[in-house]
Amino acid sequence: MTAMTKCPVAGGKIPVLDQDPFSPESLENPLPFQEALREAGPVAYLSKYGAYAIGRYEHMSQAVSNWQELTSGEGVGLLPPNRARGLLQMDPPEHDTPREVLQEILSARVLRSMKDNCMLRAEALFDELLDGVPSGGEVLVDGVQQIGAVFPVNFFPDASGIDPAGREKLVPYADHIFNSLGPRNELFEKGAGQAKELNEWATGKCQRDALAPEGFGADIWAAADRGDILHEHAPLLTRSLLSAGMDTTVYGISGRCTRWPPTPSSTNR
Repeated sequence: MTAMTKCPVAGGKIPVLDQDPFSPESLENPLPFQEALREAGPVAYLSKYGAYAIGRYEHMSQAVSNWQELTSGEGVGLLPPNRARGLLQMDPPEHDTPREVLQEILSARVLRSMKDNCMLRAEALFDELLDGVPSGGEVLVDGVQQIGAVFPVNFFPDASGIDPAGREKLVPYADHIFNSLGPRNELFEKGAGQAKELNEWATGKCQRDALAPEGFGADIWAAADRGDILHEHAPLLTRSLLSAGMDTTVYGISGRCTRWPPTPSSTNR
């Protein structure tokens, strides 16, 4: 580990890390890199990408609050800036009103009202996984492929009002959006061939006439009709839910279903 003196947000010398957090080894087991990043200090410089990294919660909280110096409006990934105008690419005060609209639409009260439908979907999924297993028996379940990547695809169209036709594209679309924030590596190239098709599909699904009368999408368009947000922002905010809501839900469920290192989960009947 070496040190450098130039950093836009930290005075003095900062450590330089040569490790690649996007290498197959790091993605398979990110804990060693995360530990090295935390031990490095408040901020470190990633020599492979010419980018700064923060690994401690306290300093990350300070950084994301410092929108005046660490702006998001010019892009938030390692690749050249993405000009799509979603919530991730906005700074205050432009960011404030759309965020307030989504906070109301995704309030705890609204989410509680979806609990019954969510539980029915979950029960149906597990009934299918346990079909044919005798009482007291045991079945091996892949928590990522059979639960994490399936449940959101079944539930999300109901919640958002997105047309369920073609919903098998939700996971690869969200996966590519996530990978596009990193370097142009093998994971990025794997999804690049479908990127245009998936982007066009997602854009079409978020238009007013493609959405169900009830759901997050319809609520966003209703906010535009009230003048709370611009009409041009309505499909972009709806698409933000597709982009940010799907992959995080898949990863969150998968993390609860699997052990480290990843192995199939064991579920009792």
